[in-house]
Amino acid sequence: MAHIFSNIVQIIFLIEMLALGNSLDFQITPQNITTLKGNVAQFMCILTGLEDNHVVRWYRNNEQISEGPSVFPQYASSMRIDTDLELFHYNLVIPSVSRDDNATNYHCSVYEGSQRRLISTDTAILIVQEIPNLEYYPNCKRSDKTFHENRNANLVCMSEKGYPVVKLKWYYNGRELDQHVEYSDMVTATTRVAISKEHKEASFVCSLTTEVDINLSKNCTIGPIPVLYKPTTEIQGQDILYEGTDGVYVCYSDASPEVKDYTWDLPKHLPPDKYEYENNRQVLRLIGLTKNDNGTIIKCSTSNSEGKDVGKFIIRVSGQESISEVNGLPTGSSSVDPNKKTSSTAAMLSVVGGCLLFLASIMAFLLCSIILYTRRQAGIYAGNHVPQPDVYYVPKDSIDATSGSTYQTGKWKRSIATQVPNDLELESITYAEIEEGKKLINSYRTLKSTNIKEEAK
Repeated sequence: MAHIFSNIVQIIFLIEMLALGNSLDFQITPQNITTLKGNVAQFMCILTGLEDNHVVRWYRNNEQISEGPSVFPQYASSMRIDTDLELFHYNLVIPSVSRDDNATNYHCSVYEGSQRRLISTDTAILIVQEIPNLEYYPNCKRSDKTFHENRNANLVCMSEKGYPVVKLKWYYNGRELDQHVEYSDMVTATTRVAISKEHKEASFVCSLTTEVDINLSKNCTIGPIPVLYKPTTEIQGQDILYEGTDGVYVCYSDASPEVKDYTWDLPKHLPPDKYEYENNRQVLRLIGLTKNDNGTIIKCSTSNSEGKDVGKFIIRVSGQESISEVNGLPTGSSSVDPNKKTSSTAAMLSVVGGCLLFLASIMAFLLCSIILYTRRQAGIYAGNHVPQPDVYYVPKDSIDATSGSTYQTGKWKRSIATQVPNDLELESITYAEIEEGKKLINSYRTLKSTNIKEEAK
């Protein structure tokens, strides 16, 4: 019974599958697609129960574009139908989507003659994203070739719009600038900058970003920009001079374009032999100053295409006494008190002397340490052996002892050993005879002579 029941269940299941397979329906309907311009887009339409008298049609924005396995001729260059008649696949393929394909919608339907039997309920939308050609965008432009101080300059940044529309932003030293953005066929971002001297050689950056790729950032730059501004003039020289010395004064200017001419305004009481110019009149030398020149005011004028400026300096000359202050007028770049100079010099000499004495003490200590170390090394024991001076053996006399002598026969040799310290020069070594040795040799010689005489008898 169980076996029969199992067979019945299988038969029922097969009947249901056959019934389902013969019913007209969608297995897969078209879905929304978002892709980049130039990519492939494919909308799928897969059916079941499709019969020979059924026709599949595709619609674009509710306009029919295909009949069965073929698209209409006007669309043949931009799309096609990929079919598998056995599996009932009718897929619409767009090989390269364009900007015109953006926001178009698609659906497929099944007709039997003029009667529509089936339609995909959800309309599929094609979204085409676009990134501008980064080889050319963004593009930066400026209103003028050169900028003038205290004037406004317009900086313009342009790009293709893309989709979604790109964002353009201006920056200076990492800080975002105020800007005005316009959208037409292009995106244009304009910023207005009040130019100052601090903008000289500065750079302004326009940044492009897009939602298509949050990691993508493309920039263009304007700069370093040339800024033109009038001179700022300053005279530099020694504040206080002594009688009989020369005063040297330099006229400095910060300007763009650079200052070429310097004009000095000197008091009328200065005769021509009291001053001279150097370095294209940028340097003034006053010769042999006296106390009568104390308080004299000199001026230097500079100019360029943007304007002019004047720098002033008060000459101070001192004899044996300190000069009095001159109030109400500008002075040079530094102020020096002669008394303060003297005390500073004495303090400096004291410090230098102390440093030299300290260095000499260190050198003496090091020299003594080296000498003591060297002598100590000469007395270091190596195991149980104590280093000794070199010993030189020098052969001296020899005696032939004859037969019958009370001494052993053969030659007797004497050597003298002399110890020589290692640290003495070789030329200073002298050898001394040993007096006791001399006496012993003489006694040997006398004994030999006596033996010879006895043998002769």
